[in-house]
Amino acid sequence: MTWTYHHSEELLRLVRQFPLAPINSRLQHQQALKVLHGLMLKSKLTAAESDYFQVLSGLIQKYETATVSASSATPQQVLEFLMEQHQLGQAEISKITNVHPPHISEFMGERRNLPRHAAAKLADYFKVDPSIFLPKITAASPQYEASKSAELGVGESASSGYKAVATRSRGRKSDSTKKTSKSAHTTKPKRRP
Repeated sequence: MTWTYHHSEELLRLVRQFPLAPINSRLQHQQALKVLHGLMLKSKLTAAESDYFQVLSGLIQKYETATVSASSATPQQVLEFLMEQHQLGQAEISKITNVHPPHISEFMGERRNLPRHAAAKLADYFKVDPSIFLPKITAASPQYEASKSAELGVGESASSGYKAVATRSRGRKSDSTKKTSKSAHTTKPKRRP
């Protein structure tokens, strides 16, 4: 039994505009996005346009996933790249993630991480893996220590212990510092004759 596609002429017209083949360069990626954006602006797609849109979206997603995962880019660089490609600003990212604009700005300035729910929403929006928006866990990071502590069954995780130590020491001097500071303040300077 032979399968027949009833919208082949219209689909061929679209394929001539941009071929449905793997995207291998940034230029091809930009051209594909332009074509996709043009289809997105239409109020109603024909059956052939809808099919073409689905396949082209998949090709774009595959390229973006391969490009992003192959690099050692930071989550901020990844988001900046995707924002540029999709012509989005921080205000739109804030709306997509339901995260306040100042927090998005702090994330882009590498002063804060994105909440996991925001990473999931961005991943859903851009059709990528959510882990690309989260900090990388390395052997030197507190997250790594926390995961190792949890694996070994050690009581308090390293990251919560780190936070507790940081909270306790913030604004308070340790006992040894107090002694040094106190003795420094009680010693009177020698006067010259």
